[in-house]
Amino acid sequence: MMRPTVRHTIRAMAALLLLGALSCGDAGTAALPLSGGAGLPATVLGSGAVTDGGTDWTYYLLRLQEEGKEPSYAIWFPAGSGTTRPAVMVTMPYEGVTWDGDTPPASDIHDMQYYFQTAQFYLFHDFGVLEVFGRFYTGGSIGNEVEDMVMGLQFLENASGVDRGRIGIHGASWGGFEALYAAANAPAGAVPKAGVAFYPPSDFQSQMGYIENGIPTIADEAMRAYYSGFFVPHTERIRATVGDPADYSGWTADNLLSTLATPFLVLHDQWDSLVPFTQSQYLVDHSGGLVEPVWYYHPSPYDVTALASFTGHGDLRGGFSFPMSHTLAYTYLTSRIADPDQFVYTLYDDAALADFMNYLREYQCLHSRDMSWAAPRLLDLADPRVIMLEIDTGDFQFGASVVAAAVNAEWGTSYSAADIGAALAAGLPSCP
Repeated sequence: MMRPTVRHTIRAMAALLLLGALSCGDAGTAALPLSGGAGLPATVLGSGAVTDGGTDWTYYLLRLQEEGKEPSYAIWFPAGSGTTRPAVMVTMPYEGVTWDGDTPPASDIHDMQYYFQTAQFYLFHDFGVLEVFGRFYTGGSIGNEVEDMVMGLQFLENASGVDRGRIGIHGASWGGFEALYAAANAPAGAVPKAGVAFYPPSDFQSQMGYIENGIPTIADEAMRAYYSGFFVPHTERIRATVGDPADYSGWTADNLLSTLATPFLVLHDQWDSLVPFTQSQYLVDHSGGLVEPVWYYHPSPYDVTALASFTGHGDLRGGFSFPMSHTLAYTYLTSRIADPDQFVYTLYDDAALADFMNYLREYQCLHSRDMSWAAPRLLDLADPRVIMLEIDTGDFQFGASVVAAAVNAEWGTSYSAADIGAALAAGLPSCP
């Protein structure tokens, strides 16, 4: 699946620093990553610091290896204050690493500034960040990759400076699968409190059915060949786990939901050509409210046979939903693990917010879609702790004011920052 990036979410982070909005102390004084307890599956292979905004942010290069299993690798950025703080685990399914002696594809290697930028949004909230590399780049199976991610959670279970009751987990695409299945298989002492998964494969029987039966129906020969080739490494990993004949026990949405205890936000586009939209729909519909959605609908049904170009994960990587989907996702996760009295900073784009509101009203009022999922996401933004920073101008306001103005502009209502929360608790406004 397509490699996710969070670089676009931090265009205005320098403005936050200039405003003095966040104070994390001297990141260079952060504690060493391990508590020294017995049985830790982690070895520090190196360390250093990334300098940003006049602050040195310490990192550690880790080998995570449980007895009898192959190693995985991770980067640990402790919370800047050096105190016990929440932590976020970010899944990194396609990133090769160089400190393990491998020679992975050069295109998969990035400098530490790249990995810092992936962690930066959470670090500026004084959270620790663990980036865990899956075994995708070395071969293996989907079972291996879940082991990799669970070892990351085992590290957080034992690391010093981690509030184990406030762990978040974040992944996209193949990394979304890793986030969901890691949370469902988490050690008892490090079950994530909240998670975010963008367009994740969640049911591998469904995923293989789509690859084997859907992709061959693409009419365009070149595009059919492209998609078939694209999925080769994914199908190899799935087959290496489920066997031949295939036994999907443990790898369906029902199996996942039987052990998942972490509330998740799942974001998916109806025209996703890599991971069927129906997978996330099933996950949400059968989770009993544990998994909440952000849906991006289209006016006509999805038709894989009509593909004439690579559409990937649809508008979630462009169009009006960018960067609004990221604003919603980061606010969801950050607000759930932050201190009760901690300001939660989130980035947004005025035009994207207006387009998102128009989309909600259009599908609610003109297409008669059930858009009730959207009110809780707007409530997240209207949380009294949330401060929204406009990406291009650097202007910032309390989220309740921004949301009230956006709702009023689209529905013709007259809510204020003081009453928008109560209004949204009852759902979206009625259609005019």
